[in-house]
Amino acid sequence: MQAVDAARLWRHLMELGAIRGPGEGVDRTSFSDAFQRGRAWLVQHFEEAGLEVWVDHAGNLHGRLDGEDDATLLLGGHSDTVPNGGMFDGALGVLSGLEIAATLAACGRRPRFSLEVVDFLAEESSAFGLSYIGSSGYVGELTSADLERRGPGGESLGDALRRVGGDPTAVGPVDPTKRLLGFMELHIEQGPILAREPGSLGVVTAITGIAWYRFRVQGRAGHAGTTPMRERRDALVAAGRLASRIYEAASAVTDLVATVGRLEVFPNAVNVVPERVEGVAEFRSPSADVLDRQSREIMRAALPPEVSLGCTLSFEMDGSTRPVTTSERLQGVIADAIAAAGARGVRLFSGAGHDAVEIARRTEVGMMFCPCRDGVSHSPAEWVEPDDVALALRAYDRAARQLLGA
Repeated sequence: MQAVDAARLWRHLMELGAIRGPGEGVDRTSFSDAFQRGRAWLVQHFEEAGLEVWVDHAGNLHGRLDGEDDATLLLGGHSDTVPNGGMFDGALGVLSGLEIAATLAACGRRPRFSLEVVDFLAEESSAFGLSYIGSSGYVGELTSADLERRGPGGESLGDALRRVGGDPTAVGPVDPTKRLLGFMELHIEQGPILAREPGSLGVVTAITGIAWYRFRVQGRAGHAGTTPMRERRDALVAAGRLASRIYEAASAVTDLVATVGRLEVFPNAVNVVPERVEGVAEFRSPSADVLDRQSREIMRAALPPEVSLGCTLSFEMDGSTRPVTTSERLQGVIADAIAAAGARGVRLFSGAGHDAVEIARRTEVGMMFCPCRDGVSHSPAEWVEPDDVALALRAYDRAARQLLGA
């Protein structure tokens, strides 16, 4: 059986990574011109590999290799990036899947089961305020209200979906009668654990859930020169105390992280005491109980009167994704493949979200992690060593071939 070509995978990673918008990092945000050019590159390479290629109604790009049985294994990831991002997040899953499919197709002998490589649309947070757009559409969770959301330029998500080859008039899941063997993705860790243990690869046991709370800190505007310090109800200072208390409270809870990463200040003038601050607090945990119970308790207690400066806090949940436990069967397949490839398997959960969260509504999911330098991701500094990619590809290929009967 022909071996997968790690040098070709690396070349593909570099070529796709060069398709980007202006700026230092890789900017290939969903629905952008750079994203469309990246998709065209993928279509060309899917076709050159001998795969049947199409875009489903949810905007996901597929490349299919038929097996003797139509029961189908999904491999993939996403080609969109965050603004000013890196070359490997998401792309590694798509291109490693392509490499496995291309190698199997070149052998001239069909595997027992069929293989589809999927580039899911808009895994990263999009201009429409949603992530997992393609994967949620794949399982039938994309709603008419979602499709009516507007981006900054006024375009609706439905129109943007049509622009990338999807069909917003179609409803329900994609190919609901298709028999699926499961979904696997090879992904960079986006954390430091594997980077500290050379020769290791990750067996992902769970994927974090996320809860977002939109909050408002209401104070009182005043002249910056004439309002005495002791009489100020400064909403920005109070919001800073709120963020600090959220940070401290989450630090005391096992398996919980929290971030206040967005603030808007009103009236946002240099000579006015801030009257109001609006923001978003994000909580993540692989435990649904910790996520639901602790996040709400932390928000309720985050701005007590003794530190509020007379300001008031109001908040509401602004969305959530559920934690997902990966398939024990696929964990076993991945762990065995890692050992057979001569690497050390490390079991760990993912603190980042992935399309597998949505795909798990329909089939078993599994993930393998590859180390990335210093655990840095979502940054131009995101980097993976070629030797680590080669090792991960060998293990991932073994796992896929076992599941495909190839």
